[in-house]
Amino acid sequence: MIDSIIKDRCTGCEGCASVCPTKCIDMVQNYEGFFMPQVNSNKCVNCKMCINICPVINYDKNHRNIVDKKTAYAFKSNNDEFRRICSSGAVFLSLATYFIEHDGIVYGASFDGSYNVIHKSATSTSEVIELAGSKYVQSRINDIYLEIKDKLEQEKKVIFFGTTCQVEGLRAYLGKNYSFLYCVDLICMGIPSPLAWDKYLDTYYKRSEIKKINFKDKSLGWHKFSFLLEKNNGTSISIPGFDNTYMQCMFKGYSIRKSCFDCCFKSESKIADITIADCWGCENYISELDDNKGLSMVICHSNKSDELIGILKEMGIVERFEYSNVLKYNSNYNNSTTTKKGRNIFYKLLYIYPVLAFGVMGKNPQNSFLRKVCSKIRSAIGD
Repeated sequence: MIDSIIKDRCTGCEGCASVCPTKCIDMVQNYEGFFMPQVNSNKCVNCKMCINICPVINYDKNHRNIVDKKTAYAFKSNNDEFRRICSSGAVFLSLATYFIEHDGIVYGASFDGSYNVIHKSATSTSEVIELAGSKYVQSRINDIYLEIKDKLEQEKKVIFFGTTCQVEGLRAYLGKNYSFLYCVDLICMGIPSPLAWDKYLDTYYKRSEIKKINFKDKSLGWHKFSFLLEKNNGTSISIPGFDNTYMQCMFKGYSIRKSCFDCCFKSESKIADITIADCWGCENYISELDDNKGLSMVICHSNKSDELIGILKEMGIVERFEYSNVLKYNSNYNNSTTTKKGRNIFYKLLYIYPVLAFGVMGKNPQNSFLRKVCSKIRSAIGD
């Protein structure tokens, strides 16, 4: 059964649960809050469809015939409002808007009414705005793969935005190439725990008072992004990104999924059509495009990438740069995050005293008092 084979290698793509003909696989949160497949043995007919489509188990087979273009571009939208809303240069809104205007369907990550992160569809400009911007929480797929397959069978044009493992899960579930499907993944350092996000929100805020959350607000500039939370009463809380304790727990590797420490998809061979990311390091190789309002990196893989680059050229400024800069300034493109000491303590504290999990683990101790607190916690709990 899939749940006993894959264990800590599971990325939570939900492909197995989506393909199961008897619906005997549920995605259940583990101790760390990550969703894992759980098989109901009474309903399982041992068809092994879950094992046969798992993108981790079948990585070599799925990547056998991939020919990667390995070309890279910088992009920024001509629409300043798009760039204000998006985390970098607005590749997402540029492509998404184009697909909407041409009777396509957009799939991406969004907040639900309780600020959990889920994947959903958008067929209008107002709906697609909800999908814009980075969400540093692993999103739930639920029935999205099934919905996408149904739309593709109707010959609807679909563009899917997600992490590399989610793109892998979708492709594996579909089982064949569709000319109407376009997949966009992103460079990520690892997927943070939904449990950590829940604990953070419930510790510091009241969800009923929240109007909007932006993980990468650029009011102070793209290079100095902030975590912004707007409340229904008109007030807002802005915390510099590298000072926000939730973000720091992600940057330090405490809150990310175990499989992310040895991600099998961290290679230059991608089954997405393009990969997008912040164009970090741009000041060293394409500085003339950096106005501190956000600049995107677009890495091309498939032949469909030519079509997507063509769309972006209609929507903004596109300039090619040396592919070697992708690897030089984005180590997480083809390298996993290293396991961090203290990760076990972080999860223990989430249950016992989340204020300490974020307030202490999420900060670099700069004084003797905090160092003593950390030392006492390690002694009392153990790593």
